[in-house]
Amino acid sequence: MTGPASVTPPASPPAAPAEAHEASHDGPGRARFVIALTGLMMVLAMSTLDGNIVGPALPRIVSDLGGVSHLSWVMTAFLLTATITTPLYGKLSDMFGRRPLFTVAIALFLAGSILSALATNMAMLIIGRAIQGLGGGGLMTLTQITMSDLVPPSRRASYQGLFGAVFTGCSMIGPPLGGLITQWLSWRWIFYVNVPVGLLGITLLWIGLSRGTASRRQRIDYGGIIVVAVATAAALFALSLGGDVYGWTSPVILGLFIGSGLLFMALVNVERHADNPIIEMSLFRNDIFTVATAVAALVSTAVAGAMAFVPLFLQLVLGMTPTASGLMVTPMVAALLVGMLLGGRLVTRRGRYRIFAVIGTSIAMASMTMLAVLAFLGVGAVPLIGALTGLGLGLGLTMPGITVALQNAVDPGQIGVATSTANFIRTLGSAFGVGLAGAIITAHATSRTDRGEHAGLIAAILDQGSEALKGSSGAAREAVIASYRHGVSLTFAACAALTIAAFLIVLFLRDKPLRTRNAPPPGTKSV
Repeated sequence: MTGPASVTPPASPPAAPAEAHEASHDGPGRARFVIALTGLMMVLAMSTLDGNIVGPALPRIVSDLGGVSHLSWVMTAFLLTATITTPLYGKLSDMFGRRPLFTVAIALFLAGSILSALATNMAMLIIGRAIQGLGGGGLMTLTQITMSDLVPPSRRASYQGLFGAVFTGCSMIGPPLGGLITQWLSWRWIFYVNVPVGLLGITLLWIGLSRGTASRRQRIDYGGIIVVAVATAAALFALSLGGDVYGWTSPVILGLFIGSGLLFMALVNVERHADNPIIEMSLFRNDIFTVATAVAALVSTAVAGAMAFVPLFLQLVLGMTPTASGLMVTPMVAALLVGMLLGGRLVTRRGRYRIFAVIGTSIAMASMTMLAVLAFLGVGAVPLIGALTGLGLGLGLTMPGITVALQNAVDPGQIGVATSTANFIRTLGSAFGVGLAGAIITAHATSRTDRGEHAGLIAAILDQGSEALKGSSGAAREAVIASYRHGVSLTFAACAALTIAAFLIVLFLRDKPLRTRNAPPPGTKSV
């Protein structure tokens, strides 16, 4: 998960009116600032809701369109295209300005939404979701980048609260809202609703943002785009198909992983020789950027891997209903919001980010370790709520400072590519975390011969959830639950190891004085 930028009104302390907007040193004025801010929040809300609102509608979609064997691709198609395009938006917005790229991203997102809403079969829906992803890959990144244009680093962290509230609130209301819309209107309206929100958002951004900057004399790095796209697609295909369609050690999955790895290694050479690379390799010579990105990626990988199986663990091992298991995560989300609000304010007030990143990762590390121990012991709900709440608080304290650190560490003209590169790595990390968790549990289910008779039932649980236990005998049920509990505890332990690595790496993060003014990106001209 990224730490979305947050805001308070420019006149409220400790924030102040933005001193720069894109390449101009003249602030956009309070009215334009508020208009632009509202547009950014609407775009962020639309993007976040779309990631959470579709899930509850999937059963009804299958009922109407059929094609249950392709159901996972409704989500995977969006993830694939969104991940591929994430690094492109940052670089292209540095070249052509934020507003034009926002226009492209929202137009693609709305076109995909309309096609998805009009779908008459599963293939058409998957294509629509893929087009949505082409735009969705830029929405979160461009929101963060544009906020970095509006507010200098010394004040930017204090703006994490409002954006964090929007992100967290939309994450919470997305699933129930999707269920309500599907039940009372139609699943098609979960896509149609994006249209008025997106149109209003882009209208506000056109009013609130300046025309921006452009550097059309720079060549677009088509070679880098192609290599990034193919390497990312191979990695995501491997993570999506592994353990499901193919075994993790099958030639297909191993071939995809190896091919992806080789292409990413080739990307380094391609980008070093590119005139205007999509991913600036020079960024990784910046120790603050490298450390901050590594910490964010490791934490995101750990949290995504753990949270992928927390609901099923609560339902199987503790016997909770789906509703109760969902409510168990609410304290974590609330703690995440509090952590982001508190962390952003403290970074702004103290002018330092390292100490809060260290505290945040240490809390996340302790909480994830506790989660692994509690899962192994199979304890009740209250201790688990404490561990999940601590995890949310640690993540919330970590992300605001990390985002400000990496943006403050690079030249103003590289903020776009730096932000999108960091988000790209975090997104890949999250996808890898889910795949890693699934691989550990699958391997655990078949690792011992005395579990062979129950391996099929365990595999059915991973595919169908707790419904797979209906009709099973008492002995088989207890054996499978015990095996699943051990497998999940191993998954949580692996995620805890990732947070320990993040904590050790964050100790090398340097505090760099936060800039008090935004400077125009070098080598650009106003259009």
